[in-house]
Amino acid sequence: MPRNLGKRVEANTVDLATSATSGFLYIPKMAGQPTGTPDTQSGAVPIAVDTTNDKLWFYSGSSWSSASGGGTGSSDLFVGAIVARIDGLGGTSSPTPSSNWVICNGSSVSGGIYNGRSTPSLHQKFLRGTTGATGGTGGSDSHTHTLDATACQFYYSGQNFYFLEATNTSTEPNLPKYYHVEWWLKKS
Repeated sequence: MPRNLGKRVEANTVDLATSATSGFLYIPKMAGQPTGTPDTQSGAVPIAVDTTNDKLWFYSGSSWSSASGGGTGSSDLFVGAIVARIDGLGGTSSPTPSSNWVICNGSSVSGGIYNGRSTPSLHQKFLRGTTGATGGTGGSDSHTHTLDATACQFYYSGQNFYFLEATNTSTEPNLPKYYHVEWWLKKS
């Protein structure tokens, strides 16, 4: 049972079992990120749980910082980040990302700052970096080589003459080697 030591709290000095139903330290909660400047208490740091965004916040220096990423372990990733997810790596199934994430398959987003908007459809797409506006598209799944009849010619290599046919047309895949991943957007 936590006990009050003046302005500080000490929790159990014994490890809790994973199946424990009591003995927990209770922390103040709020609906959203804390914004106020808390009172200073020597040797202590204020903490609070944001129940809207599933984050633990602590005040350090002169600002609030997130200590958790909403159950994904990704506290350093900002809203709008897109990450690759591989399921079944090593023959095991990966856990589904938390509700702060949505798969990038063109579906409508429910909740977060993108509520009502659609994710980019990144199925069978490569991401390309830019320093300008994001969201643009380009490229194609294949390309065609066609030789113009006026380009028909002979060429000499060593002791042989070669004829380059003008009617040669082929369609080739335009893909580098790849690995299948799912693209996920952090919505909140």
